[in-house]
Amino acid sequence: MTLLFAFHLPKLDTMIECEYRDMPEPLILPGCVPLHGKDFAESTQNRKDDSYRVVLHHMKQYMRAEGIFVNSFLDLEPGAIHAFQTEDPDWPPFGSGGTLSCEQFNELATGLEGSGHKFLWVVKNPDKKCSLGSTISARKQENQYEFLPKGFVERIKDLGLLVPSWAPQIEILSHKAIGGFLTHCGWNSILESIVHGVPLIAWPLYAEQKMNVVMLTEGLKVALRPNTNKHGLVEAEEIVKVVKDLMEGEEGKIAYNRMKKISDLAKKATSENGDSMKLLGETTLTWRVLDRQSSSNSNKV
Repeated sequence: MTLLFAFHLPKLDTMIECEYRDMPEPLILPGCVPLHGKDFAESTQNRKDDSYRVVLHHMKQYMRAEGIFVNSFLDLEPGAIHAFQTEDPDWPPFGSGGTLSCEQFNELATGLEGSGHKFLWVVKNPDKKCSLGSTISARKQENQYEFLPKGFVERIKDLGLLVPSWAPQIEILSHKAIGGFLTHCGWNSILESIVHGVPLIAWPLYAEQKMNVVMLTEGLKVALRPNTNKHGLVEAEEIVKVVKDLMEGEEGKIAYNRMKKISDLAKKATSENGDSMKLLGETTLTWRVLDRQSSSNSNKV
């Protein structure tokens, strides 16, 4: 879907005069759920910004490629893939991350604690300096997470596990104890969740993540998305609600069951006779033929 968006953006740039977030109607890409302008990739939200011009320039170059590898599979995005196979693409994969503000860290911590569900939290430093939540005499472990609410580390010692900066995500997602994944919705994390059948709480931060969330929540229906307040903050009460909905509620059961089915399709796609393996084999065969032709022409010269 994101690649399809990339092919469409140059035409959209000439047709639309306002900011995309102010478009009265959603963008309808072939075979995809409708995309409202406010959910477009973050780099396209300010058309006067230099970063938008850079992105637009690079997306125009996509048209010059003879082929593009997309880290997806047919049963995950049948509509978008079919559009590429049947339409003239004259009408976008990224890696991304993100951090939360100090205020949002506090809301998230309070919400996770209040949910009553056990959790593993990979805690990355906030994007703004926080006031200390621990005293100078606090334990070394608490000082490591000094930007979290005062006393939080001690209170959740039997409920949660805090991991600084990084954790082996695939190993964690494959563990049978994991019932859900709160993620910023980078595409790699989405695919890893799908492969291991883990339903999602979708919390986009920037880049193309909002577009991914539309696919996950409205298209595939494998994710729940927390609501933000008027200041763009996800409050603790909302975090409690969405965690409980995923782990205990009917929406969570639906997301879990749908994710399990898509996970089986992902495994099938990458099996020996699966669609992804066949396409990769065909590509390799094409390269070999082209390589032989190139070598033959070089010898003649």
